[in-house]
Amino acid sequence: ARVYVPEEAVAIQNASSYEMGQYISDTIEKLMAQEERSMLVLFTSHELLSTVYHQVQPRLLEKGQEVLAQGISGSREKILKRNVLLGADSFWEGVDLPGTALQLLIVTRLPFENPKRPLVQAKYAYLEAEGIQPFAQEAVPKAALRLRQALGRLIRSEEDRGALLILDRRLVTAKYGKRLIKAFPKGLSVKEAPMPEILEELKEFLNK
Repeated sequence: ARVYVPEEAVAIQNASSYEMGQYISDTIEKLMAQEERSMLVLFTSHELLSTVYHQVQPRLLEKGQEVLAQGISGSREKILKRNVLLGADSFWEGVDLPGTALQLLIVTRLPFENPKRPLVQAKYAYLEAEGIQPFAQEAVPKAALRLRQALGRLIRSEEDRGALLILDRRLVTAKYGKRLIKAFPKGLSVKEAPMPEILEELKEFLNK
């Protein structure tokens, strides 16, 4: 497996949903133009998933590539049979796509829980009352586990080969990024590079 973080990735903290959607859609198009392989794109937000679907679906359909999205264009069983799959929630941990069924995986955002959700707010308030730092001792370990589960969608056996692109530069710029990277198997390097360089490496790596 290879893990990449594109240098051009949008700064999530400052980007609108439309800007993020445009960047993710453009990245999907570039990858599909070169590789034409089945791709799973994982989201933490159904709103952003819907934005990307409506931006990229007409453009890829013109090229004969079908895009299906969880909650928009079919059941999970139907979705699993298509070129580009846009998923959230259970798709992070409950999908089995061995071998060439999946060789490209995109994580659109680091999988932190939404701190504005009432249940998450209540849990964090309880942890603080117990003297536990919610972000460092709850949020970061949970996000690390979800990233490892995402990688597990890609590599299901010793024969599998695939690439994971994380479109969130906080993985390599934030202090907690090192803790997230440690969740990956030992020896798996994370490379930050320009998208043209990533595409060139993928062409060689995936076609070995």
